[in-house]
Amino acid sequence: AAAFMGTAGELVLPVLLVLGLGGRFSALGLFVVNAVAVISLSEIAPAALQQHVFWGSLLAGLAIYGPGPWSLDRWLAPKIR
Repeated sequence: AAAFMGTAGELVLPVLLVLGLGGRFSALGLFVVNAVAVISLSEIAPAALQQHVFWGSLLAGLAIYGPGPWSLDRWLAPKIR
């Protein structure tokens, strides 16, 4: 089940993030996938750890501040309400 959910998350969430649909949800989900990858690797190279920290900080910023004015969420929200 964990492998299925991890694979689905790595395939679906980046597409949603690029499209700007569910931006905070997608960024938070990818942050969790990134954190699980770091925790599950016992001997991670320093360069790989640095990349994971970098991507994690970018995803955390997106989860906190949102995807911005060019996302489809921002365009669709007034039409749905």
